[in-house]
Amino acid sequence: MGTGTYINERPDAERPNASRRAGFLRSFDMPLLVSVVALIVFGLLMLFSASWDFSLGAYGDAMYMFNRQLLWLGFGLVIAVILAFFDYHHWRKLVVPAMILTVGLLMTILLMNEIRFGAKRAFFDGSAQPSELAKLVSILYLSVWLYAKRQHLQDISLGLIPLGVILGVV
Repeated sequence: MGTGTYINERPDAERPNASRRAGFLRSFDMPLLVSVVALIVFGLLMLFSASWDFSLGAYGDAMYMFNRQLLWLGFGLVIAVILAFFDYHHWRKLVVPAMILTVGLLMTILLMNEIRFGAKRAFFDGSAQPSELAKLVSILYLSVWLYAKRQHLQDISLGLIPLGVILGVV
């Protein structure tokens, strides 16, 4: 069978925007996108199922917690769309200042006197946790670091030990 056996559409020359649209859609990992959407829908269903009774009793509205989650989901989706079009090579320039800032925030938590539930771990009465930022920044920093040191990773003194020190400090 030839390649033209199953073609029933007009060529792209007759449809000037078709190749642009197809290229845009091909730039996304569709199985990953479908998986993420499925997980979001499943998570929203589970949240509603688990929280409607509490929301009704505490706030007088069965949808209160669900609506808050939808608000934050919308905010997260806007950020995700922006980051999807952000060239990830630019993280190389931003990751070292982000790591310095993160380590500084973690050190500030250690020096603070605020103790909540027997632990010092957050700013602003528990609403901002630098440890959450540290997780993301550590992944980004280590990916940039491992890429830069890829030739020396076989050597334990240049690969494994500095990696352990970086992870240990954070």
